[in-house]
Amino acid sequence: EDPTPADAAVREALEEIGLVLDPAALRFVTTLTGDRDPRPDVGDSTVFHVDFATRPELQAGSDAKRLVIRSLDSLCPEEVGFDHWDVIMLLRG
Repeated sequence: EDPTPADAAVREALEEIGLVLDPAALRFVTTLTGDRDPRPDVGDSTVFHVDFATRPELQAGSDAKRLVIRSLDSLCPEEVGFDHWDVIMLLRG
């Protein structure tokens, strides 16, 4: 059985940054569809948001050398890939 998007997000957060999440804590933001990502075999992406009372301890996972935390307001379109800027604009509200 395929995992739900929330289950997949929880798994990826743990693998990529060591973040333990409860799928029930995720708030759906949007689903990105279409030919929006130049990488091969990339399908739809479901975007979630989660709030924390305090910043959790995080660490770079297997795909990264380091982890940098920045506010959404400090980012610009040239720094992010694919359709990530669209998501940032949604989250900025």
